[in-house]
Amino acid sequence: MKLKKTTDSTTDRLQCSVLWHFQTQEGFNNLCVDTVLRPKGLGIITGGEDGIIRIYEISSHTPSAEPQACVETKGGPIQCVAAHNVTRFGQNDLMTADSQGTLTVVCGQQILSRQSLASHALTCLQVQEDGRGYLEIVTGTERGLITACQASSQLWTMNLNDIVKVPTAPVSVRCLLGVELPDSHGHNHHYMLASDNMRRLHLILHGHLVMSLSVPAVITAMAQGAFFPASQLGPAGNPGSGAGDSKQVALGAANGSIYILYNMSVTAEEVARAESPITHLASLSLPDNPLDLLLCAGHFKMLSVYRQGELAYKHATSDWVNSVVTADVDGDGVNEVVIGCLDKTVTALKFS
Repeated sequence: MKLKKTTDSTTDRLQCSVLWHFQTQEGFNNLCVDTVLRPKGLGIITGGEDGIIRIYEISSHTPSAEPQACVETKGGPIQCVAAHNVTRFGQNDLMTADSQGTLTVVCGQQILSRQSLASHALTCLQVQEDGRGYLEIVTGTERGLITACQASSQLWTMNLNDIVKVPTAPVSVRCLLGVELPDSHGHNHHYMLASDNMRRLHLILHGHLVMSLSVPAVITAMAQGAFFPASQLGPAGNPGSGAGDSKQVALGAANGSIYILYNMSVTAEEVARAESPITHLASLSLPDNPLDLLLCAGHFKMLSVYRQGELAYKHATSDWVNSVVTADVDGDGVNEVVIGCLDKTVTALKFS
């Protein structure tokens, strides 16, 4: 699939302001933003090298460098952290994946379960729930193991080494993303996308491999959104599916290239390029804009923002970015961007 050229202008100036910026006292590998301590009010949740979850409440002022709550996971360094109501107890729970291969679920600041899923580090974590309420907590490892769980039980496991037959090199999971995509009949399903180090993208549905796609480069970050008009992408793998603009997945690669997955096909050529290897992608919707912005971070001290494949804004950072999330942190009904960096800084950005 090749991206069609367009004559539409994307030169509208993008504005960005810093809402707040602070530095935590303890380092973290990953963060997320969600409601966890109170029925209302967001918090920044960090996963630390010391295995401790720390929660910083967001108010109208800059969050304090001192956390309002801490939870010891009794595990190794936390690689990923996520928030979701997986127990159905009425509030969001916390999940962590650590370097010892343990998935920990925390409910109400108490450990609900600890599941040992691998003898090595869990490097990816996704929580996916479909319209019927079926929920999967999915983890991935550098040795190719993908495991889906619920709060206290394992659902299924898959080893990419059994799928991708490469006897000279082990297969590793590079990133995971839960997505909603249409099948060949136009029916939407909640798939888990898994990329590996062999330039393959695997589409998984409830533990079953639906298909594997070859990609031009090793994919290290993914985000779903409406990044290009469907007319610009053109018909692809399933031309009758009726997929809209939002059924696109941006694929960031280890070589800095960005591709688009659309209608079960990947663009043959890059639609954008970053300076260095990409580690994080996210989408941001703005009012009165039919297309999303693509947020990109990687092995560079910057958050790059793309609009229809063109670099629209660059926000310099003090260190490499280890987290990029979107949330309505100022309560105006529009999502902002929260980024965490290796030097323990956390920044909220507002785009318009």
